[in-house]
Amino acid sequence: SDVDKEPCGTSLSVPQVVGALALLKQQFPTWSYQQLITRVINTSDKIPSLAGKVVGGKLNVARALGGR
Repeated sequence: SDVDKEPCGTSLSVPQVVGALALLKQQFPTWSYQQLITRVINTSDKIPSLAGKVVGGKLNVARALGGR
């Protein structure tokens, strides 16, 4: 059954991205959701093997929030 399967792929990434967007919305409350999404995409770590498979790359919350 599906209950016995280990979650993988986008089913694991969605909660991570939504959490990052919530943190960004708290830090930048006047930004639109499009601005927040663009920030997440533009601050992701680019991974060559993911080229053409994902929009941005590996989520980098610290960089999105203004860190390194």
